[in-house]
Amino acid sequence: MDNLNKSLLVSLFELAQTDRPASVNALAEWLGVDRREVACALSELDQQGLIRAETCRLTLRGLARAVSLRGKRRAGRMAA
Repeated sequence: MDNLNKSLLVSLFELAQTDRPASVNALAEWLGVDRREVACALSELDQQGLIRAETCRLTLRGLARAVSLRGKRRAGRMAA
């Protein structure tokens, strides 16, 4: 899984925690990347069963992966 896909999973989780709606445009702005890149990555994540692309929401499997990735990122920051 590439970095954009990982960032999208974590971002979807974080947006949900802040009660902000997720969309391709919101995610592109949040991550500072092109909207088309986000749309392609969301499609890949949907094919993997980690999100529902039409609603920009995590599946249960995607939620578990996002929480795991977020924990690893936080642990990496603490170690640095």
